[in-house]
Amino acid sequence: MFRPIPKSYIELILDKKLSTVKLYTIQHRNVLDIISRTNIHIQQEKDTMFMNASYWEEGHNAYSWIKNKGKFKNYPIWATLKSQLKKKKDSTISKEIDKEYVEITFEKSVNDILLSDYESWHSVLNNDYCYQNDDDYDINYPQEEIIKSWDYCLDMRKNKSSMVQVCTNNIQRIEILRVTDLKKNLMEF
Repeated sequence: MFRPIPKSYIELILDKKLSTVKLYTIQHRNVLDIISRTNIHIQQEKDTMFMNASYWEEGHNAYSWIKNKGKFKNYPIWATLKSQLKKKKDSTISKEIDKEYVEITFEKSVNDILLSDYESWHSVLNNDYCYQNDDDYDINYPQEEIIKSWDYCLDMRKNKSSMVQVCTNNIQRIEILRVTDLKKNLMEF
């Protein structure tokens, strides 16, 4: 699913040697209606992917944690640094999804994003310890240590993963570069 990001590019972002970055996010089509009416999309709590799931309490804790770490006013909008669509038919996207979703390509200031490791994020999401090495696995950590370990998923200098995801607070209409229908038709916006 995730396309690897070169460490050199991540370093440029972390060192703020770039002023903006191009981001890609897959969103429901109704987000385009919202942006058309209000010029901005803000992720509402009720629209987060875990809102109706039985494990929302853990998901809510993780989303609140990343929201605070990013100093976001709202729940984060998730994006990537490379398009997740393939040139030919993408087998990872189901036929049901491609009818209702679009990929939005937009540009954001590096000051308005938060990078995180995709794999480590799942430890946060599952309220688990973010293991940094094999020695950590056999230890039963108290909750305070578990939460402290989550910072590892944000430490892109220490974390060697190339599976980088991005959080941002919103998508503004003026930041949108392109909208791609998941059926591969370019949409005008």
